[in-house]
Amino acid sequence: MNFSTYFAIVGKNLTVNGVYKKLFAGDISIWSIISIDKRNDFMNLLLTGAILALLIALASGIAMALQGSLNASLAKIIGLLESTFIVHASAAILLIVMIFVLRMGQGDFGSYNQAPWYLYLGGAIGIAITVGVMFSIPKLGVATATTAIIVGQVTTAALVDHFGLFGLQKIPFTWIKLVGIVLLAAGAKFMLIK
Repeated sequence: MNFSTYFAIVGKNLTVNGVYKKLFAGDISIWSIISIDKRNDFMNLLLTGAILALLIALASGIAMALQGSLNASLAKIIGLLESTFIVHASAAILLIVMIFVLRMGQGDFGSYNQAPWYLYLGGAIGIAITVGVMFSIPKLGVATATTAIIVGQVTTAALVDHFGLFGLQKIPFTWIKLVGIVLLAAGAKFMLIK
């Protein structure tokens, strides 16, 4: 990556590419000057690797809560399985357009026989997830159902990480992760209090 960062003491101001910006009105006397090579965008520097992945995961969580709410409302009107069908059919149509019309896909369908059979269970599991979310949200509310979903996701994800299931990297399960899961579960319990 072609960039350089320089630090200097400049009172209460921050310089980015030669432009001074006032940060705070407080009496803090030391600030850093950051000068970045003109060929690089400051946002590209910030949004690489883990930060970008976390922002995408956050956006996915927001989308999940909205999707669950929309799906549950549709299920009230046309039925649970019928709305599940509509959700997955509309997703399939969108993917057909993205892959075959817009040519956005980067993969190779010709390699389908190289994947183990169990990796194709995602579609069936997706139906179970959609039905479960649509069933639970009207009874528990969006926040409580989503909290319970997250507890289930994190617990399962920690086990998948620990055992390196499905060919993924092994990431050990530690006691601090157990504490985090217990706190998430306690949060789910608190969400049930009215």
